[in-house]
Amino acid sequence: MQARELFADLWQGDLARLGGKGLYTKQIDVMLQGGTVDLAVHCVKDVPGDVPLPRGLVLAAYLERPDVRDVLLLRFFSSAAR
Repeated sequence: MQARELFADLWQGDLARLGGKGLYTKQIDVMLQGGTVDLAVHCVKDVPGDVPLPRGLVLAAYLERPDVRDVLLLRFFSSAAR
């Protein structure tokens, strides 16, 4: 079995202020195109819907969206909110 290396990009900050969703995915796109990584997994909400994917990249799979009405509400001072 061949060893695998994982790379995690933990983005922090206000994406709208820094340049929008495209800024987040741009680094991933460059790494995929350059062969630094073989695949990327991230939330589809971060993929700009108004910009085509870069040449050579495809959205290979995605999960069906669950019911958007499914929510969890907590009282602000409940023990689960801490």
